[in-house]
Amino acid sequence: MNPPTTLETSRLRLREPVVHDAPAIFEAYTQDAAVARYTSWSPHRSLDETRKFLEQYCEAGRKAGTVFSWLITMSEGGDAAGIIDFRLTACRAEVG
Repeated sequence: MNPPTTLETSRLRLREPVVHDAPAIFEAYTQDAAVARYTSWSPHRSLDETRKFLEQYCEAGRKAGTVFSWLITMSEGGDAAGIIDFRLTACRAEVG
Protein backbone atom coordinates (compact mmCIF):
# COMPACT_ATOMS: atom_id res chain seq x y z
CA MET A 1 0.00 0.00 0.00
CA ASN A 2 1.30 3.43 -0.90
CA PRO A 3 -1.13 6.19 0.21
CA PRO A 4 -0.44 9.83 -0.67
CA THR A 5 1.92 11.75 1.61
CA THR A 6 -0.17 14.94 1.27
CA LEU A 7 -3.94 15.58 1.19
CA GLU A 8 -5.40 19.08 0.84
CA THR A 9 -8.74 20.83 1.24
CA SER A 10 -9.52 24.53 1.17
CA ARG A 11 -9.00 24.78 4.96
CA LEU A 12 -6.64 21.93 5.83
CA ARG A 13 -3.44 20.35 4.63
CA LEU A 14 -2.62 16.84 5.79
CA ARG A 15 0.99 15.87 5.30
CA GLU A 16 3.41 13.27 6.49
CA PRO A 17 4.74 14.25 9.96
CA VAL A 18 8.49 14.45 10.40
CA VAL A 19 10.72 14.75 13.48
CA HIS A 20 11.33 18.49 13.01
CA ASP A 21 7.56 18.97 13.57
CA ALA A 22 7.97 17.84 17.20
CA PRO A 23 8.14 21.34 18.79
CA ALA A 24 4.97 22.52 17.01
CA ILE A 25 3.10 19.30 17.81
CA PHE A 26 4.20 19.32 21.47
CA GLU A 27 3.19 22.97 21.86
CA ALA A 28 -0.13 22.52 20.04
CA TYR A 29 -1.52 19.49 21.82
CA THR A 30 0.56 16.45 22.87
CA GLN A 31 1.39 17.89 26.30
CA ASP A 32 -2.23 18.94 26.95
CA ALA A 33 -4.05 16.61 29.40
CA ALA A 34 -7.46 17.89 28.23
CA VAL A 35 -6.65 16.85 24.65
CA ALA A 36 -5.41 13.39 25.69
CA ARG A 37 -8.33 12.73 28.04
CA TYR A 38 -10.34 10.63 25.57
CA THR A 39 -7.45 9.20 23.56
CA SER A 40 -5.44 6.00 23.77
CA TRP A 41 -2.25 7.92 24.69
CA SER A 42 -1.13 9.89 27.74
CA PRO A 43 0.01 13.51 27.57
CA HIS A 44 3.66 13.84 26.58
CA ARG A 45 5.82 15.04 29.46
CA SER A 46 8.61 16.34 27.23
CA LEU A 47 9.48 17.40 23.71
CA ASP A 48 11.71 14.32 23.50
CA GLU A 49 8.67 12.10 24.04
CA THR A 50 6.97 13.72 21.04
CA ARG A 51 10.12 13.25 18.95
CA LYS A 52 10.22 9.55 19.87
CA PHE A 53 6.55 9.18 18.92
CA LEU A 54 7.25 10.67 15.51
CA GLU A 55 10.30 8.46 14.95
CA GLN A 56 9.12 5.18 16.46
CA TYR A 57 5.45 5.28 15.50
CA CYS A 58 4.86 7.58 12.54
CA GLU A 59 8.09 7.20 10.56
CA ALA A 60 8.74 3.55 11.45
CA GLY A 61 5.10 2.61 10.80
CA ARG A 62 5.16 4.14 7.32
CA LYS A 63 8.42 2.36 6.48
CA ALA A 64 6.96 -0.95 7.70
CA GLY A 65 3.71 -0.35 5.78
CA THR A 66 1.56 -0.74 8.91
CA VAL A 67 0.78 2.85 9.96
CA PHE A 68 0.24 5.84 7.71
CA SER A 69 0.08 9.12 9.63
CA TRP A 70 -0.75 12.64 8.49
CA LEU A 71 -0.13 15.83 10.42
CA ILE A 72 -3.26 17.98 10.20
CA THR A 73 -2.28 21.59 9.59
CA MET A 74 -4.27 24.69 8.76
CA SER A 75 -3.87 25.69 5.10
CA GLU A 76 -3.52 29.30 6.16
CA GLY A 77 -0.49 29.65 8.44
CA GLY A 78 0.40 25.95 8.61
CA ASP A 79 -0.32 25.61 12.35
CA ALA A 80 -0.44 22.02 13.67
CA ALA A 81 -3.93 20.91 14.69
CA GLY A 82 -3.50 17.15 15.21
CA ILE A 83 -2.51 13.85 13.65
CA ILE A 84 -4.68 11.23 12.01
CA ASP A 85 -3.51 7.79 11.04
CA PHE A 86 -4.55 4.71 9.14
CA ARG A 87 -3.44 1.46 10.83
CA LEU A 88 -3.32 -1.84 8.99
CA THR A 89 -3.57 -5.03 11.04
CA ALA A 90 -4.14 -8.44 9.50
CA CYS A 91 -7.25 -8.14 7.32
CA ARG A 92 -8.56 -4.85 8.67
CA ALA A 93 -7.76 -1.16 8.84
CA GLU A 94 -8.45 1.39 11.57
CA VAL A 95 -8.55 5.16 11.33
CA GLY A 96 -7.65 7.08 14.46
